[in-house]
Parts: sequence; C-alpha cells; structure tokens
Amino acid sequence: MADTKPFETLDPENWDEMRQLAHRMVDDALDYVQSTGDRPAWQAVPPGVAKRLESPAPGEPSSPAAVYGEYLELIQPYTMHTAHPRFWAWYMGSGTVMGALAELLAATLNPNLGGGNHVAPLVEKQVIGWVRDMVGFPVNSSGLLTSGGSMANFTALAAARHAVLRNLGWDVESRGLFGAPEIPVIVGADAHSTIFKALAMLGMGRDRVLRVPIDVEGRMRPDALPDVEGPVIVCLQHGNVNSGAFDPALPIIEWARRRGGWVHVDGAFGLWARASSGRA
Repeated sequence: MADTKPFETLDPENWDEMRQLAHRMVDDALDYVQSTGDRPAWQAVPPGVAKRLESPAPGEPSSPAAVYGEYLELIQPYTMHTAHPRFWAWYMGSGTVMGALAELLAATLNPNLGGGNHVAPLVEKQVIGWVRDMVGFPVNSSGLLTSGGSMANFTALAAARHAVLRNLGWDVESRGLFGAPEIPVIVGADAHSTIFKALAMLGMGRDRVLRVPIDVEGRMRPDALPDVEGPVIVCLQHGNVNSGAFDPALPIIEWARRRGGWVHVDGAFGLWARASSGRA
C-alpha cells in the first residue's frame, strides 16, 4: 500500500508538493481497485462517521492532504463497493482504472460543450458515432452523452414530447404545456422508475400513464395495449432490470405507427447486446 503519512504542511501553490499528493492518490486508487476482493462488499456507516459528515462548512481553507485524509477515513471504507465479487445488488460495477484516468484528464481540461470552436464537441461526436456503429443504428442517427440513464430517458422523452406536439400544431418550447393537446403515455407495468421521474419533470405526470399488463418475464403484452386513438408516446423496455427481457418491439411499434405515435426505447440494460456479434 502507498504511504499514508499526511502532508500536514502541504501548500496548494507548491507544485512539487501537489505532484507528490497526486502521485500518492493515484497509487492509493490503484491499490484500492487491485484489492477490491480483500475488503467487505459493504459495511454500515458508523454513527460517529455520519455525525462528522454533518459538520458545517469550514470557514477557512483546508489542507488538500488533510481533506484527502478525511476521504480515506470517512468515505472510502463506507461506500458501496459495487465492483466487489460478492456485490450482487445492482448491475453496474465501480469505476475502472482507465475510466478513472480518463476522468482525471477530462477534469483537468474541464471543457464547456455548449459551443465554441474547440475539440471537446468533436470528441463527443466521435464517441456517439462509435456507439451508433457498434449497435447498428442508421448512419444519420444523432445523439449526445448524458450523465446516466435518468437523464438519457429525460432527454429522449423531451424529444418525444416536442415531436408529437409539433405534429399536432403545438410548439411546446414556446407555448408551454398549458392548453396543449393531451398525449397518452403508454408503459409496461414493470417500466423502470427513471421513466416516471422523467415524465414528472417534463410535466406529463408520473401517475397519468397507461400501464400495460406484462407477462411472467416482465415484457409488455401487445394484446393488452389500450384502446386509444390519436398520437401516443409508447415507452418500450429493452432489458428489464430484473429479468433482462425485451418488450416485443415489432407489434408494439406497428400499433403506435398506426396512431401516428412516437416509440421511446429504454435500452440502458439491453442495448449493448447489439454490440455483441453473438447476440445481435
């Protein structure tokens, strides 16, 4: 393990000392990843630690080394060690070494992707193109990187709301939702919670959706689709979080197209099967 002796006199303006702390943090991080299986998969936060994390903001600057020491004492031991070989609660693992190093580089640049003639938007566009090709989307497909599944569903459903209302002659960006035509939103009874969060934030309501019964694997039943007319938004799930099952897309998409509807696919769990030559 790396030396954990604190640098009590570390000066944040002293680049040699900052470099020393940075090297120590990288060494500690690699040790943490390498020894993942040697610690408990999870341990409860002691009351004393929880109490210390309720302390008010300091009135004066803190030593970077002291802050890092608090991280080692109060944070790292009590996180969810999701990369642990005995962590079976959720589907995702902890960060990878290369991912952490990439985030370090991105954080040092801290680019603004909102505009300007610089390279960061080109990198995002390139990565989106890679994903498009890996999963077999059409060449004219577009997209953007989000912080995760919650914001991905929010962004995609915002596009759905805009497109369906535009086709009904309503510009939701300029006129808002007051007086707008109502759009039925159809989901499977086992849709992921992020769908409902997104609908709530978009002003479409988490509780006014039409829930379609599902089969034993959590797939939406096409024979149970509601008897509605007019444009709809249908939320398909490709990769049920509990079973991995896919909603039967073709009959549901055909049903939605007959009504001039929009089909949103939540592929957070199952989309990457398209990138496998043995599963596509």
